[in-house]
Amino acid sequence: MSLRTKPILSQFAARKEGPPYLIQPQVANAVIESLIRRKKLGAWHPFIFLIMPDHVHGIIRFGMDSKGMKSELRNWKSSLAKSQNIEWQEGFFDHRIRDDNSFTEKFEYILQNPVRAGLVEQAQDWHWKIVSED
Repeated sequence: MSLRTKPILSQFAARKEGPPYLIQPQVANAVIESLIRRKKLGAWHPFIFLIMPDHVHGIIRFGMDSKGMKSELRNWKSSLAKSQNIEWQEGFFDHRIRDDNSFTEKFEYILQNPVRAGLVEQAQDWHWKIVSED
């Protein structure tokens, strides 16, 4: 499927200041499971989604029945806030990916984030991510 068939957006949602809460196994697993659930429902297709200690990055295409990015992310964050006691910052940053080069650039940026942060030596060693095969 061409990138131009549906908007693909790079997302960033930061957690309020505090300890590295998002990579605690129970919390990180809940975040991953929430993405898998949304993918199975056809609501989201995460090409890559990566959890850092205090924020998340992703490239997501929303489903045809989506109520819009703002609504989708607000509902997702609200659900995780209730179930995992995550105190998210309001809002998010987005970037429309317009072509294959932009997609590749953002994908690699996200994948290398734990390396740049000094959390692992190689990107493949970071456990808290989803990388789609398609």
